[in-house]
Amino acid sequence: MSLKKSKIVDAIDNEMASRKEPKFITEAIVPEISVVLTVYNVEKVLRETLDSIFAQTFTKFELICINDGSTDSSSRFLRSMHEKIRE
Repeated sequence: MSLKKSKIVDAIDNEMASRKEPKFITEAIVPEISVVLTVYNVEKVLRETLDSIFAQTFTKFELICINDGSTDSSSRFLRSMHEKIRE
């Protein structure tokens, strides 16, 4: 790793360490993990599922929801959560 690249990585690590918890995914500079949630007609359990994911103590993640053509209101609910997730 070049010295220049190392300084950039160190700067990102320092920035992430100084943050307590990102409010929205756009505030996270570099998530450490990506959580992928597949969604297909799960409107009855979707809120509980998302609440459980967001209640985790580890917060350096991005949540990507893959909606595979739901015919219930799952898609509408995901769009209402647009500040916290990507669909």
